[in-house]
Amino acid sequence: MPIPEIASVCADCSLLVEADHRIANHLAMLSSYVRLKAAGLDGETRLLLETVGAQVDAVGRLHRALATHGHRGSVDLSEHLRAICAPFASGLSGAARLIQDIPAQCHVRADQVLPISQIVSEVITNAFKYAHADELPGVVLVRCHGGESGLVQIEVVDDGPGLPAGFDPATDGGLGFRLIRALSRQLGATTAFESAGQGLRFRLTLP
Repeated sequence: MPIPEIASVCADCSLLVEADHRIANHLAMLSSYVRLKAAGLDGETRLLLETVGAQVDAVGRLHRALATHGHRGSVDLSEHLRAICAPFASGLSGAARLIQDIPAQCHVRADQVLPISQIVSEVITNAFKYAHADELPGVVLVRCHGGESGLVQIEVVDDGPGLPAGFDPATDGGLGFRLIRALSRQLGATTAFESAGQGLRFRLTLP
């Protein structure tokens, strides 16, 4: 006869496994649906939907990472960043070209993946939307490196006109900049925007 406490624990584990399976399936279906809708569109609207699909994929990967590694487990960020870059690297973003320098050595906590993905997606979107709004050829570089000091550094660099004169990224800007600042505080990360004449370099540094 099974011990009641053990039977209860086994039942809870079975429910968690089933919940994980269902959540993963629903996220995969949602991502497929978004991309199916995007396929019939063109231009900025399609890129926006593809980016949303990439974010849903990021949530799915985060869910798997949390189920596998736990809240504080270490996750290689490179897979997630490449997925965020995929819609922009596919040519949907116009004449500008996206270059990735994302080696498999950027390890972060599982609970940091989603806010990092949101920040990077927002910065890349702004780079293509504003730095290369004129449809002229250009380059956007996304780089991630993990150093021996225990810090992970992510950079997004474009060769556009840079920030407007007098613009302070620590206080100015619309919803996108407010989102970047709020998520960076949530991560305990530091951000920097370097704009000198031509081009803009965004840097996110976190433990």
